[in-house]
Amino acid sequence: MTEDRTRRTTARKPRAAKPEAESPRTRAILDERARRLGRSATPDAPAPDVIQLLVCQIGENLFGLAPQEVSRFRSMEPLGGASAGLLGLLAESGRVRQVLDFASLVGAPATTGGGYIAVLANHPDIALRLAERPVVVDAQPGPDARAVAVSAGEHQGKTLVLLSVAELLAGATPMGA
Repeated sequence: MTEDRTRRTTARKPRAAKPEAESPRTRAILDERARRLGRSATPDAPAPDVIQLLVCQIGENLFGLAPQEVSRFRSMEPLGGASAGLLGLLAESGRVRQVLDFASLVGAPATTGGGYIAVLANHPDIALRLAERPVVVDAQPGPDARAVAVSAGEHQGKTLVLLSVAELLAGATPMGA
């Protein structure tokens, strides 16, 4: 007569590695790794007095917007029959946004044709139409809070006017390009 025996198996705990004496080579490798991990991920990060801005060019004039004020860009096709200030409406993600001409808001002649739409982060019902796609540049604020010197890129050495989207939309920014 055979008897069925059920074997119980228990999971064995892995053996702990025996602590070994650390060799000088191992210690040197670990120290170097700790130094590398402790360094900044972006060693070429701009100095604290350098800020990043989106440069919007209208003719020879440069205007800067803080990148956090724009959530994204999309290309735009020309809209027919639109007024100079209000170019039309943009429907996306269940929202309808007014598309305003950036050039008209800063007092420059309205631009025509396609361009780009800057969807604003803190103004869910408004988007700005830009003639050209803005570029991100490093800039150094000057003594006048609105005049900023571009410190790198194709616009290096030029001065731009720093704009606040809220003030621009409220009409509080001095106009005239």
